[in-house]
Amino acid sequence: MGHIIIETRIRAPVELCFDLARDVSVHAKSAAFSSERVVGPGRTQGLLELGDIISFEGRHFGFTQRFVARITALDRPDRFVDEMVTEGQGLSLPRRGHGTQLYNLRLYQPGDDSRAIHWMTTARTSTLTVRETEAEDQRRITIALSTLAPVERNTLFEHSVTLVASLLWHLSQRSYPLRLIVHEADSGLGCGADHLLAMLRLLALCERRAPDTAGPTVSNPVLTLGHDAERGYTVLVLPWSDPEAPAPMSADRVLSAAHIEGLTHGF
Repeated sequence: MGHIIIETRIRAPVELCFDLARDVSVHAKSAAFSSERVVGPGRTQGLLELGDIISFEGRHFGFTQRFVARITALDRPDRFVDEMVTEGQGLSLPRRGHGTQLYNLRLYQPGDDSRAIHWMTTARTSTLTVRETEAEDQRRITIALSTLAPVERNTLFEHSVTLVASLLWHLSQRSYPLRLIVHEADSGLGCGADHLLAMLRLLALCERRAPDTAGPTVSNPVLTLGHDAERGYTVLVLPWSDPEAPAPMSADRVLSAAHIEGLTHGF
């Protein structure tokens, strides 16, 4: 396998050069000529750290392409290694499907929907070109934790918090775009170490709310979430439920008290 080695002499401290080389914003500016931009999944700002995922989208050879890389080695300020990520390495790459975001441009094929023709590119290249959209579900996961529980369920509530923290860490290591909802607090959708830290901080600050002081159960925001395209696959963690309360939000998976006890019996 061939190697290309480029040596550049810079009159600046090595630490500064190293940090600029792994600065996401600086890289995006250096590639502005191709309209390249930083997109999800992965880190979208700040300095790249070991294990981080970063995704770029830009126009190359006349087509919009997306590249995903992972930082596999980092020894500041001497070296870091980024490698292209492929399917099977724990990351769901963007794929074709129903959605609104541009996935790719390709040549027209017989049977293609005429509504998908990308007229600007067609006019510029004099070649009939169609746009493909990106599937919107990706592998987005929302975890919603209900903080409503009577005092006798306090231990189970604490175990629920620990369980959610474990799920977040496990899924984050596999680069899933994650969103955490705790009562009225919402982390938003994101990836990377900074986002994981923000979600864990949100968990650390949450407190159990007793049903007799929290008002009607129907006011529990976690139980009344409407449809949200950002939610993706939704896991509802419910340490306690009022039998007179309305049915919980439409979740793909509900972890009730029995499930939580079974999953955390070793805590």
